Amino acid sequence: MLEKIWNQFSPKQLDYLVNIVKNSDAKTVCEIGTFTGSVARPLWKGIKGSDKEIYLVDNYHFLPEKIRNNFFKLIKKSMGNSDKIHTILEDSHEYDWSQHDFVIFDHETIEHMVPDIETALTSDIKYLALYIDEMEFQRTSFIFEAIADGKLIPQYYLHGLFICGKDELKCNFELPEAQLFGHTVKYLKTPFEHHVDIQGGYHKAKQELLSAIKNGII
Repeated sequence: MLEKIWNQFSPKQLDYLVNIVKNSDAKTVCEIGTFTGSVARPLWKGIKGSDKEIYLVDNYHFLPEKIRNNFFKLIKKSMGNSDKIHTILEDSHEYDWSQHDFVIFDHETIEHMVPDIETALTSDIKYLALYIDEMEFQRTSFIFEAIADGKLIPQYYLHGLFICGKDELKCNFELPEAQLFGHTVKYLKTPFEHHVDIQGGYHKAKQELLSAIKNGII
């Protein structure tokens, strides 16, 4: 049910992302942003046999307050009962996610994203996965400007998903390379397969989730 409601990344994007995270030296991985858990679930499947821990940060402000905590518990339960899975019911602007090694985030709006991006650019996070939105020019230009200024060091581009970091990240899949503002970036060459309806996909997912809760499905 949860996967059907929202998944901002395609299976191919997730395969590559999971492989890169798994091969990294990151000890703690944190997902923040829209519908936290949609990336964490497949990611956990790939790293649960390692020494890595995963953190999910979201305040689920669009849900009725009384059910937010229970919904987060449901998300964790869908992943497993490991004590290496941590759910943090907080606003990403308040929780100190910069303490983690590998941070993966996407946001509903540019207004909500900018404060977190600015935090990322001024902290010592080792690795950062950022999703640009071709339909949102301001978001895309903001990230490209950070790359051009050398504030972000891109290593991989997976159809809209930039994976950045100062230390070298390894991937078991062969990828072609290109130059972007002086950086060598490995990128996905195959056609893009996205599972989200770009026209209002996130808002549609919210409504479906609220309907499912109201009807007792979740």
